[in-house]
Amino acid sequence: MLSSHLLRHITTSSTYSDELLHKELLDSAAKGKFPLFKSQLTSLLKNTHPKLVFQPKGNKGSPLILAAQKGQNMIVSYILKNFLEVLDLEYTMTVKPEFTGYEVRGATALWCAASGGNVNIVRELLEAGANINHSDSTSSTPLRAAYFHNREEVIMCLLNRGADISIADQLGQSPFMMPVLFDDEDALRLLVTIYLYAVTYGKVDLSQTTAAGIDLLHIAIERESKEIFNLLIHLGAKIIWPCRAQSPSPPIPYYTVPEVYQPPVIYL
Repeated sequence: MLSSHLLRHITTSSTYSDELLHKELLDSAAKGKFPLFKSQLTSLLKNTHPKLVFQPKGNKGSPLILAAQKGQNMIVSYILKNFLEVLDLEYTMTVKPEFTGYEVRGATALWCAASGGNVNIVRELLEAGANINHSDSTSSTPLRAAYFHNREEVIMCLLNRGADISIADQLGQSPFMMPVLFDDEDALRLLVTIYLYAVTYGKVDLSQTTAAGIDLLHIAIERESKEIFNLLIHLGAKIIWPCRAQSPSPPIPYYTVPEVYQPPVIYL
């Protein structure tokens, strides 16, 4: 019969070995090493329940989330096909999206896939039952994450599947406001796209403001974006003067009398 000391030693060694194997599994999932991932997963499941592999305690890392973030389609498909019954698709962890340098807390696999522009993984996760509007810790939805990183294909996928464009983050910035806030060369086209969707489904709200009380038209004015301003007027936005977030309000620009605007045709 094994002594209690020896039994504790064996248990501790086994736990350490499993923790090391889990870290290696995460690395394989993130890097897309599919054969090695399958081998490591098989070994880990000998001593660990599948739920603890895919939803570990203590933010140790989820192989599904990391694979979704890095665009590893084969690994995501394998996990969804073989372990869907034990998966919590709303499980979250802290991640660091590429090209940003900051941490995002409370990110789901869908949020990570949307942020990374991995549209095929986004589709798979939605078909598996992922919550399309699950926000991170700052109330940023997958749709807003896709807008933030200019993932147009993902944006269209989420819109066509019913993502809510009105959910704002802690700063009061909803996906509807993103093109106006960033004002890059694609902003006009993206704004038309989301407007057409909003009109189609009756969800347009041109009176939205940020948490500081700044409306869309004032944002366009502050950024000196004549094109965005005229588009918003064309779509039906009303000038609220004075802006309740500013005292005194900035002067009304010369282009407050909108030009005739012909939006491009975009098919949803």
